[in-house]
Amino acid sequence: YRLPQTGGPAVKVAGGESTTIYGGEYRSQQGDGIVTTGGSATIYQGTFYGTDSETKAGPGASYSFKVYGGTVTVKDGTFGSSDANGGGAFVAGTAQETATAQINGGSFLSGGQAAFSILDNATVTFGENNAANITVSGYAAGLVLEGYNGIGSPEITINGGNFSSTSTDETESSAIWSGNPNFKLTINGGELTGEAKDGIFIARRTWNNESDPFIGTLKITGGEITGKTHGLNLDRDIKSENAVEI
Repeated sequence: YRLPQTGGPAVKVAGGESTTIYGGEYRSQQGDGIVTTGGSATIYQGTFYGTDSETKAGPGASYSFKVYGGTVTVKDGTFGSSDANGGGAFVAGTAQETATAQINGGSFLSGGQAAFSILDNATVTFGENNAANITVSGYAAGLVLEGYNGIGSPEITINGGNFSSTSTDETESSAIWSGNPNFKLTINGGELTGEAKDGIFIARRTWNNESDPFIGTLKITGGEITGKTHGLNLDRDIKSENAVEI
């Protein structure tokens, strides 16, 4: 992970640091709105915008909310904008430290591909219960589980919130899209709506090796999952009896 050579984040919380934000607007002309790289942060409210001068993706891109190791609790706030390209949020651990994000409220928005992306070695929980006031809305997908690079499974729990895509393109536009073969996703509540495709789409795909075994797991105990094409769509040779528990 490298910060941009020019510019930088509006707020940075590094290892050993602890920050509490009660409000305000934080905008970077070139960098993340807020990034945690090993420290801890609690956000009660605020508006955060991250910007890149050119189109980027993955850890090197700028986001309105980024956790790259460390622990963050979000009570409320707005991260990104539905009018702006780029991602609203990105959470990933490192080989040395798990990234932990507890999202109890807030809006994560993107007019680009994904509103909230999760990579490896990350533990992310959305909501304390089904009444959680959380919005995760992106153009192609609300929540994306990125490809696995071998440093620890991402573990995601959705207890509540609204997850959606806005694109009308039937080749994309799912509330949740996964290209990670080793995720652990539990859905206990919330509303997942794929505007033009699926509520949940699980792809048989990795960044490193197409022959890697798929050992991801999806457990659904509650919630409302809808899509124009499918509520739940499993790609290729993914066996529902091995991967899905409802």
